[in-house]
Amino acid sequence: MLKLYTAAAPNGRKVSIALEELALAYEVVTVDLQAPEHPTDAMLRLNPT
Repeated sequence: MLKLYTAAAPNGRKVSIALEELALAYEVVTVDLQAPEHPTDAMLRLNPT
C-alpha cells in the first residue's frame, strides 16, 4: 500500500485524484506545513526540500 504524505494544497489533491483514477490502494498522511515542528527529521528524510 502506498502512503501519500500531503498537505491541504492543490498538488496533494492532484496526486490523490490520480491514485483514485488508477484504482491504487493508498493511505493519506496529512502534513501540517504551518506547524512549528515542521520540518521534522522524518519528513526531511522523505523530502529534503
